[in-house]
Amino acid sequence: MKNGKIKCKRIVSIVLTFAMIISMIIVNPVRVSAKTLDDYGKCDSTVTGTITMNGSGEGYHEIKINVSNNSGKTINDWIAVIDTGNKISSLSNQNSDWNALSYFYEGNIIYAYSKNNNVIANGASSGELEKICYSGSGVMSVKIYYSEQPDAFADYKKSASESESEGSEEIINKEIEYNYAKLLQKSLYFYDANMCGGDVTSKSAFSWRDDCHLQDKNAEVWVGSRNTGQYTGETIDVSGGFHDAGDHIKFSITNAYASVMLGIAYKEFGSAFDETDSSEHYKVIADYFADYLKKCTVLKGDKVDYFIYQVGDGDDHNYWGKPENQTDSRKAYATSADNPATDQVSLSAAALALHYINFGDKVSLDYAKKLFAYADSFENKSQCDLDVVAKDSNGADMYPSKSWGDDYALAAALLYEAEKDDKYKTAFKNISDNKIGEYSIYSWLSWDDVSAIADYYGKSDPYALNVAANNMKASDTGYSCLLAWGSARYNCNTQFLGLLYDKLSKNNKYGVWSTNQMNYLMGNNAMKQCFIVGYNDFSSKYPHHRAASASSDAGQLSDKHHNLMGALVGGPSDANGTYSDKQDDYVGNEVALDYNACLVGAAAALYLLHKDDEGIAKSLMTKDDIKGVELRKTYGLSDVAPTSEPTSAPTSTPTSTPTSTPTGTPTSEPTSAPTST
Repeated sequence: MKNGKIKCKRIVSIVLTFAMIISMIIVNPVRVSAKTLDDYGKCDSTVTGTITMNGSGEGYHEIKINVSNNSGKTINDWIAVIDTGNKISSLSNQNSDWNALSYFYEGNIIYAYSKNNNVIANGASSGELEKICYSGSGVMSVKIYYSEQPDAFADYKKSASESESEGSEEIINKEIEYNYAKLLQKSLYFYDANMCGGDVTSKSAFSWRDDCHLQDKNAEVWVGSRNTGQYTGETIDVSGGFHDAGDHIKFSITNAYASVMLGIAYKEFGSAFDETDSSEHYKVIADYFADYLKKCTVLKGDKVDYFIYQVGDGDDHNYWGKPENQTDSRKAYATSADNPATDQVSLSAAALALHYINFGDKVSLDYAKKLFAYADSFENKSQCDLDVVAKDSNGADMYPSKSWGDDYALAAALLYEAEKDDKYKTAFKNISDNKIGEYSIYSWLSWDDVSAIADYYGKSDPYALNVAANNMKASDTGYSCLLAWGSARYNCNTQFLGLLYDKLSKNNKYGVWSTNQMNYLMGNNAMKQCFIVGYNDFSSKYPHHRAASASSDAGQLSDKHHNLMGALVGGPSDANGTYSDKQDDYVGNEVALDYNACLVGAAAALYLLHKDDEGIAKSLMTKDDIKGVELRKTYGLSDVAPTSEPTSAPTSTPTSTPTSTPTGTPTSEPTSAPTST
């Protein structure tokens, strides 16, 4: 939501505004007390609520409700009962700090009441600016239950509040180990699988990955669109970096985003990496990200001349096979005066500044400062222009960012932490105070928006982390499914934000909720399905990933299929857990740099949260944990020294084959966005 902090004024007549935003997520409704509201107060024609429809748009309704007291006496407690006309399937933000009201629902009814001021004098009206987010239809009617007694509805509210708990801690699947130490260790290995360039053989832990795309050492530099762009006549070495997802394109925005999220995880929860023997592994990955982003930064003298924001294009999606065999030349797309790509340049500056903060790499800091100066040099700051950004083979935009202020603000905040130069503090303040470049702490954390993270580092105040996490929590109970495409990614992003807020605020608001959500992803669900490849025997086995498939067809499984250990798949398409482990399913079964980034951070935070708890497994990986995984290197095995040869043979022949014909890779995916405009 892009509204500011809500300010409430106590005056005789205040209008109560509800902005209702449909999120289309199925969750469990609140079960209120067995007693009815009639047992606690009255409902009659002397105290009324009137509704005025203020307007509506795609996904939301805005109404005004005025609560009037003509009972002849002062009301000291009340509840508004709002009939939406159709069954509600989810409700969110009811616990957000910025909300003036609390609310819950049952069936098609929303129950709302004031958090702080329930008193309405006779002959007066009362209300407070408010937003309610729910999936349902518009409001049809409202009635008011009231009482002259203070806290008359306290027990009723309490029963509802208790039913809105953070989810059951019951372990349904008792056949697996819920071990956040091993989860952290394994989740890092995914990045080994997506390494690109001439150092893959020496750096990647997987023995089935080798040097690839060596032609990127002499990539042609292009500006403009895929179909009408122009070759500049230059070539550049942009080898290295990481393939974006199950394909082999390299996007600087996802390389930078993953680098930033992993870097924050290490910065804030570094002891988890040390205690699980994961620091060495993370350092290899972090250096690989930093080296690539520096290659993408082309200097002319002491200044940035241009920045490479993409290598390869949508034709890549027409190829299904191992990256080592993909030898065609690839274009490198560069920024220009018409397309400054402030988002990508700034996020890369943030990643390199964070690399300096974590490891003291002064070269990375120097590049970060130069990139920020380059971003700042343009009067026409903007996100990568969708009219000129490289497109896929069907003409659709890939990673169409909707904002740049968040990336710019994060770079400024981290550079100020690194340098203590006031010019960076001023740059951050200008963006955050004036909400420039679509800067909004209510936006969902994703590759497209890091406003909440930027706000924390710019202000040393975790408030924004809590606001964004609350805004992303699709449910308090069951699986929190924010979007059908890549739902597990958004689930982990929410966990990471919440756990980061808890750590920085010395709170424990999200600990139970995040634990339950992560346990669900690890296999604690009715389907006994684990959504992290190679974590346990219930894990997804056939992610949408060309290199791991060992196949030339997305629709055909190979008996040489590799174990993509540590990869988080897209996950369930709804809160009911709808999911199919199919290699050609790019919505529910693809993997990506941004998917795993917050999985790593959440795993690190949960390890530290539970490391002293009795009954919680915290042992490190052993040889048994990597059976069937072809590794040339291992990190942190508790019962073996690091290896230089594969630790096991390829996995056995799959027991099933796909039930559908092959499908192509999508041209784009839904972008995350604020839940309201």
